Amino acid sequence: MDELLKLVNKDNIVALAAFIGIFLSIYNFVIERRKRSVRLKVIPKTTRQMVQSQTTGGRFIVTSDSRFSLKDSNQYIAIEIINLSYFAVTIDEVGFHVKGKKDRLILPQPITGDQKEWPRKLEPRDTVTVYGQFAELFNQSDAGQIKNAYAETACGEIKKGTSKALKSLTKFIKTNT
Repeated sequence: MDELLKLVNKDNIVALAAFIGIFLSIYNFVIERRKRSVRLKVIPKTTRQMVQSQTTGGRFIVTSDSRFSLKDSNQYIAIEIINLSYFAVTIDEVGFHVKGKKDRLILPQPITGDQKEWPRKLEPRDTVTVYGQFAELFNQSDAGQIKNAYAETACGEIKKGTSKALKSLTKFIKTNT
């Protein structure tokens, strides 16, 4: 019993409380810093079919992030952007990074799935899917070396993403050029 009392003395309790306090302050610092950072999820996709809406008269495109098929592609490639930040973010550029190059393949006038204007302000947990012409991308000399899709915010933050569909697309371009 005396040994237990020696272990649980005032100095050990104070040291334990100090370590817990240090741990919690570091944890809070990391959480607060994460709240202030831009967090986007960028998912390249391929289009499957274009559907005309009977109610709104507009069109929307069904997408897939699994594989690329030229016969199903409807001549468009898609990039979905999800804002995971705690604040609104304006996306003003989307495109693809090429292996070994600083230049990017930009979708100059992306088509939005909901027909709203571009650049796009995304509220927290909001999403937008943009579409670009497959032919424009296919005609680029570096298209077979695409490594990921990207989205750039108005403040210059760049976030990247890849998918099975993008890997399948680059494989398709490499074998057909």
